[in-house]
Amino acid sequence: MIDSGHMLDVLFGKANALWRRETQHEAMLLMTALYKADAEAREQISSAILAGPPQQFLKEEGDEEKDGHIFEMLAILESEHLPLLPEAERKLATLREQHPEWKPAKFPGLSLWVESPGSDKGIPAYEINTLVPEDIPDQIIQFQEKIGKSRRDLCEGIGVRIGRDPQWGLRVMDVLQVNVQKLPADAINPILWG
Repeated sequence: MIDSGHMLDVLFGKANALWRRETQHEAMLLMTALYKADAEAREQISSAILAGPPQQFLKEEGDEEKDGHIFEMLAILESEHLPLLPEAERKLATLREQHPEWKPAKFPGLSLWVESPGSDKGIPAYEINTLVPEDIPDQIIQFQEKIGKSRRDLCEGIGVRIGRDPQWGLRVMDVLQVNVQKLPADAINPILWG
């Protein structure tokens, strides 16, 4: 059985899931669920957050990046309407005073967020919406790069549309599966990431 101790170890132990970019979003979900459910774990979670990420997870020396991570974690707990411990409340207030420009992330913990390209660059969503699934492999193969429009933009836009329109997406995936050998090597990843 998985208990609070095991979850805390996943979050802050050897794996340090909360501070790793590749696991941070899921770890944040686990952290907030544990924080809500287990009052005893709150103190350990708060202490670990206030200590900040280990140096190996920081890109720069100094406290600003570390403080940014601490701010993000405390702001997430606050946004979930969870009671912060007094020391955590003071730290969050201090960080807000020192950095009034800091705001919680729109999509906390996500290492990459892709939206349909806007009209000023990339492939506009309306162009992606006009594509017929059966024609997509040829569109990708024959795509001519232009200033501000790349094959990657096209593929990311297709990926976003797949996520938003599952029936259309299933048709596209069926066609791509049959034609995968014909597609340029750099086309698949952006579709999947989109």
